[in-house]
Amino acid sequence: KIRGYRIELEEIEHRLLMNDDINEAIVVAKEDQENSKYLCAYIAFNNKNEDIEQVQERLAKDLPEYMIPSCFIKLDQIPRTINGKADLKALPEPDRKAFAQARYEAPRNQTEALLLSIWQDILLAEKIGINDHFFDIGGHSLKAFSMAAKIQSALKVEVTLKEIFSHPTIKDIAAYIEQKQKQVQSDIQKAENKEYYPLSSAQKRLYILNQIEEGQTAYNMPFAMKIRGELQAEKAEKAFRMLIKRHESLRTSFVTINGEPVQDINEEVTFEMKYRGLDNCSLREQMNQFIRPFDLE
Repeated sequence: KIRGYRIELEEIEHRLLMNDDINEAIVVAKEDQENSKYLCAYIAFNNKNEDIEQVQERLAKDLPEYMIPSCFIKLDQIPRTINGKADLKALPEPDRKAFAQARYEAPRNQTEALLLSIWQDILLAEKIGINDHFFDIGGHSLKAFSMAAKIQSALKVEVTLKEIFSHPTIKDIAAYIEQKQKQVQSDIQKAENKEYYPLSSAQKRLYILNQIEEGQTAYNMPFAMKIRGELQAEKAEKAFRMLIKRHESLRTSFVTINGEPVQDINEEVTFEMKYRGLDNCSLREQMNQFIRPFDLE
């Protein structure tokens, strides 16, 4: 398994040998200093001038990214045992640093430079090129999640974990981000002022469910928070009022007009927090009383 994917090495070898310029090929799973597995391909060409990069490009057209070896080593011929099998012990150990330096490419634009700084921060590495594979230089799922969050914060673009797995180099992610940014969408026009507005399909579905199962609390999300010190009630109320003023969804109620549910966006909403003193033994009881159905009107 490489990064969670089960891989048949013979399938990669078969793809390599479909290239007429390759005489022999063997793919081996290696482990780095951090005990992370990676693939190394040993290739003997018919023509010594054959370019490794061209082999990688052809392989990428036929195989998924996780099956592309991260190291390629040219040999005059594959060493063999007396029985004619590939002698794995005689294969030279790959110099991954030299391989990385050979394919090193510096950032070419602002997006790639920004991504590089994010990678350096997450991977705690300095010498990273735009062709380096995130999962080959210390990246894993948790670090990918962190990277997605930092990209969203810095570039205001959402990149999912799936996209990071599909675009594991700075060059690939930058191209994906720039393509996404080019898909210029027309600004959402502010809706004209109306007395009522139609419901979205999700709103309508929940509204109907609420009518059918009156008094349900399935969609409530109550929680309790323990705070230290004295609650500054006035400031807390002011903060909530500002949120309500800013977000129309917090000023929206639902009514039925001519048999059709609609949403009514109120200009002003009265809001005040309620306070209640209690002893510890009644805490659970009070919390349970707090959970009650919403009146959508």
